[in-house]
Amino acid sequence: MKKLLLVTMFLVPVVLLAQITEKFTTEAYGATSFSEGGLTFNATGFGVDIRPAYGFDDNNYMMNNTAVIGGGVVGSFTNSSNNFHVSSLWIIPLKSNTETISIYNNVLIKGKFAGSTEFTHKILFNEFNNSSANNYYTFVDLSSYSSYTLDEIEFEIEPYELNQTQYLMIDDFTFTSAAVTPITLADFRATADAGVVELSWETASETNNASFIVYRNNAVLAMVEGAGTTSKTNNYTYTDATVVPGVEYTYVLADVDYENNETKYESKAVVVTVDNDVEDAGFEIGTAYPNPFNPSTVVPVELSRDAIVNAKIYTLSGREIATLVNGTMNAGSHELRINASNMTTGLYLVKVMVEDVVNVQKIAFVK
Repeated sequence: MKKLLLVTMFLVPVVLLAQITEKFTTEAYGATSFSEGGLTFNATGFGVDIRPAYGFDDNNYMMNNTAVIGGGVVGSFTNSSNNFHVSSLWIIPLKSNTETISIYNNVLIKGKFAGSTEFTHKILFNEFNNSSANNYYTFVDLSSYSSYTLDEIEFEIEPYELNQTQYLMIDDFTFTSAAVTPITLADFRATADAGVVELSWETASETNNASFIVYRNNAVLAMVEGAGTTSKTNNYTYTDATVVPGVEYTYVLADVDYENNETKYESKAVVVTVDNDVEDAGFEIGTAYPNPFNPSTVVPVELSRDAIVNAKIYTLSGREIATLVNGTMNAGSHELRINASNMTTGLYLVKVMVEDVVNVQKIAFVK
């Protein structure tokens, strides 16, 4: 009876998360926007100042220096290339005063994606008067919103005192950048059947994907050309015909972009063992003898009935080097003789297929 083993791994889009803390280390004065740490910082009104003065923990800070009178949106953080997830920040809102720096009313932090507000976090402040802002930085824990995928953080000051220019100082903005890998795998599967392993996978999208690498037991087995950049579904297959029955194989898929960067999906590996089901079909394939050998060895085959037999020799990398037999053989005892006069010293695989069942074994040629 023919046996079939199917191992399937369904994959969600793969995302690599890298945590970043933006400390605003580049000084900038009066800009309407600037970029640093993978984000673009935008301000309403006068612009953005990055100054060492009043920096939290001696770091520079961002000041949304705005002309918003009586409250309103003072600025935002955006990321046009990758989405992100928020973690925390330090913040202090100020109003203009020639003698003191005054802390005042509420600040709304809004997480947005594609123009829609995903969450709103309100910070409540009482009014203080002090000559230094350092003592009033407030740590804002946004980790409860970390599951939201965002492309913008917007800052809004609620109305408090009219006819005052309003400011917002921010430091140590911590977030994780969702750097999407070149491919989105829909599924990855391995099917063991008739002495071979059929690998197949499907991508829902690809970005700059030059090729795939198939690993077997941590060694490179094959390379398959990718589709470049596409939003269409693509299906791929590879047949591993050099497996040995009874041996467990772990397959891992990797992709390589056009800059030769490799992403290996080790956590999504599939594991499969090929059964040796030759005896179940009434056929018996013996062990090659002698083994190791020089210059020849014999593989005995016992057939209970007439059958189509195909026998080939492969290198361990899967390259076919010789065909021993390919045709119908009568019932009875047979010897498949291997002559290594044209072979180099090393290990080889002998694959014998009797109808739809397969036996694979290793042989060693030693000069």
